[in-house]
Amino acid sequence: LVNGLDGTGQLTAVDSSDAGINAIRAMIAGVEASTETTLRAVKSPVGVFLPRLNAGDYDLIVVGGDISNYSRSVDQAPRLLRTGGVIVLTDAMSMADSGGEHGIPDPDDHDARTDETRGLIKAIRADERFDCTLAPIGTGMLIARLRS
Repeated sequence: LVNGLDGTGQLTAVDSSDAGINAIRAMIAGVEASTETTLRAVKSPVGVFLPRLNAGDYDLIVVGGDISNYSRSVDQAPRLLRTGGVIVLTDAMSMADSGGEHGIPDPDDHDARTDETRGLIKAIRADERFDCTLAPIGTGMLIARLRS
């Protein structure tokens, strides 16, 4: 992502865990000398931090980790993204925790994460503000673009 910004813009990474924020800070320390992109690490729950951000200022939101981050981020995405902006949900097939054997491709898998992810995918696909696709890359990526 930093390379894609080509020395411009800002990348903000948000994580509520000590381990996650420490990993983000280590990544930033490893690349900040080689880019003009502003890099920022914020330790905060997504549901607390995202509502504080300016509306219409973002081109890309990438969501991973705890499933509660997904719905909170999707709820905020129409407000935060510029027209044509994209939200990407990683592990959109809910397969990471099962070693890639279950999740959404398994119709008999009804654990809480899988069922919540199914509902979220259905809601995004039905939301007329977005064009979206589910890409079967790794454990799945849902890519949704905010329409104009």
